[in-house]
Amino acid sequence: MQINYKLTGLAIVMIGGLITLPAEAAQFSFTKFDGVSNPLANPTAINNGGQIAGNYFDYNDGYYHGFVYGGGSFSSINPAGGAGYLGITGINANGQALGSYWLGQDENPVDYVPVHAFMSDGKSITNLDAPGVFQTAVTFVGSNGQVGGNYIESRADTVSPGFVNSGGSFTSLTPPGEKPFYYISINDISASGQVAGTFAYENSPSQGFVYSGGAFTTVNVPGASSTEVKGFDANGQVFGSFFDGVSYNRYGFLSSGNQYTLLTPSGSTGSTIEKVNASGQVAGNFFDSNGVQHGYLYSGGTYTILDMVGASFFQVVGMNSLGQVIGNYYTDNYYGFVYSGGLYETVNVPGSDYGTVLSGINDRGQIIGNYYTQNDTWPYSPGFIASPIPEIEEWAMFLMGLPLVWWKAGRRQPGNLSVHGLLRSRLPLGTAKGFH
Repeated sequence: MQINYKLTGLAIVMIGGLITLPAEAAQFSFTKFDGVSNPLANPTAINNGGQIAGNYFDYNDGYYHGFVYGGGSFSSINPAGGAGYLGITGINANGQALGSYWLGQDENPVDYVPVHAFMSDGKSITNLDAPGVFQTAVTFVGSNGQVGGNYIESRADTVSPGFVNSGGSFTSLTPPGEKPFYYISINDISASGQVAGTFAYENSPSQGFVYSGGAFTTVNVPGASSTEVKGFDANGQVFGSFFDGVSYNRYGFLSSGNQYTLLTPSGSTGSTIEKVNASGQVAGNFFDSNGVQHGYLYSGGTYTILDMVGASFFQVVGMNSLGQVIGNYYTDNYYGFVYSGGLYETVNVPGSDYGTVLSGINDRGQIIGNYYTQNDTWPYSPGFIASPIPEIEEWAMFLMGLPLVWWKAGRRQPGNLSVHGLLRSRLPLGTAKGFH
């Protein structure tokens, strides 16, 4: 179901060269996955083209399904034999969802059934299982098309090596040395193919690592009791979190070689990093001395504290390359928010009885999440995508320039310029300029 408020009943009056416009305009166009025009579904990932991937449960056949949504079209992902469970990890730039599933007839706990990794555009399914293994799970989808994950070779194994799948070629990743290890997690793959993640030897704390050119390098913050590496920033620096070996509080960090920058907003007793964008901005959360959580934006060595007056709960969950930060807060209900340029915009899906929760944003400013109603049924609450609508002032400036554009176009190539083409070039659907 799409709820579209943009430019409804727009009236434009020319008075002495000025344009009189309505004082208010809605900020978002909502498409719901509510079981009416689209299945009741949970969106979990969105790419910069506005394509969405997620999963849903079909009460008619009793199986889980994945889906890809784009351009108003909803396509189901249906493994042969039916999935007892299916999880979506991400969606790549080509609109292909990636994830893992086990079959519906496998009723035993997941530790004892085959788990399969896959990629699908909603039309066909490509198997991504590591060769000859019992279970394969996708944990990360890289922008360069590479896929990272874990596998278990046999039912009897208790350890889980990592892997990178590059165009069908598998590289297994295990920590160096003969010491038994417990797990390894692939958390990021850079555009140049470097891998970042976390691992732990048996009965030992976690450590971060970078894998590049066949070399496995550990990353440990000095004085930390444990370290986790979450990914790379645009300059190839790693970022993550660690537990202080004295206070055992958790803090976020940025690292370049052996130089570490600790994320410690004033008054904080712990911090996390949720996202580092291409501009080097860092968005995350921290706790103050009273145990209250706040958000922060770190840019150019300066912290901006993010909070909502009167909120008993506040959490940053993501950020895009434009520096637009998203998150959730609670006052009389749960609401989503977008922070950009010093201003907050509340996101609340029409028809939500018990709140709206955001989970992702792309570089077009499109947001995914879930909302809660009186009619929710297990296992999902309805999902949605919210697309920002250009502000009325931007349309005014655009329309004021139309006569001049048409006159110039007419002098050059009559008939070659359409209003439709001009709208698409000047104000593409999903422009982030509509945010406050």
